[in-house]
Amino acid sequence: MAQAKYDYFVTKKVFLDAFGLLEKDTFQSLQLRLTLSAGVGYQFLDTGRTTLSTSVGLGYVNEHFTTLPQTETPSSRWGIRFQHAIIPDRITFFHKQDGFYDLAEGNAVRFMADQGIRVFVYQDFYFNLEYDVRLNTQPAPGREKLDEAFIFGIGYELK
Repeated sequence: MAQAKYDYFVTKKVFLDAFGLLEKDTFQSLQLRLTLSAGVGYQFLDTGRTTLSTSVGLGYVNEHFTTLPQTETPSSRWGIRFQHAIIPDRITFFHKQDGFYDLAEGNAVRFMADQGIRVFVYQDFYFNLEYDVRLNTQPAPGREKLDEAFIFGIGYELK
């Protein structure tokens, strides 16, 4: 999976966003899913310790499955971003959520939520403990609707 999101602030609280997502999932028989979206968002909190924003938009989804014909559909999107520094510059809790409601092709709902704790260990290097949930109400035939993962990783934050 590769994801990109860009926010352009029109005011201190209101922003326009562009969102792109590429997904490949062999276990779901998904060769490639491209999701593009643009919308508007609102930044509820932006303090030194806590950020909270939501966004909504309209988009386009193109899916290639190994077991189904290619589909193209308009879609709506919602997003939530929350981050709180439990111990500033050391321990951070995060929650990132993106949901999609296809406006054709059976009105599938796809939902992704990543939440966890990030512990900075040296400068911008951190350990990550994360719980991820993926839901697709209309997966390929014979595939599961829900996928969950616990992730432990090491990362570097670009500032």
